[in-house]
Amino acid sequence: MFDRRVFAIIVVMLLGGGLAHATVYRWTGPDGTPHFGQTPPAGVHAQPFDPNAPPPPDNSKAQKALQSYVNQIQSQQARQSKQAAQRARKQARQKARAQNCKLARQQHAKLQQGNAHRFLEVGPNGKTHRMTESERQQKLHALAQRIQQYCGPAKQGH
Repeated sequence: MFDRRVFAIIVVMLLGGGLAHATVYRWTGPDGTPHFGQTPPAGVHAQPFDPNAPPPPDNSKAQKALQSYVNQIQSQQARQSKQAAQRARKQARQKARAQNCKLARQQHAKLQQGNAHRFLEVGPNGKTHRMTESERQQKLHALAQRIQQYCGPAKQGH
């Protein structure tokens, strides 16, 4: 009796398993409705369909998370780009400041070396004239202010 039960269970499992693995096809009828069956009609494009397959996952949460991550990356890149531009502007200002400092010091040193009559100036009309002592003193004073402006400590926020 035990052998018959085991045999019957094995037969049922084999037959049931064979039915469960039959290929099911899906196709669309002429009216647009989907049809399912083991044998599609001739001349119809049918695709294998697994009725036991799980439904497609809901990717809306994953899409939102991905979009959030993309937005974070773009924001970070924008911040980094802005910071790089600020650093470049600051470096350009520092370089211009250093050049202006050097030029003001050189001009100041030249004016201090001699008397006014050694220096010629070109006027706005293109004519040259010798610098007076008063003009030399004014230029020295203006250059001292430039040296203080460009060679002194850098102002915050500039």
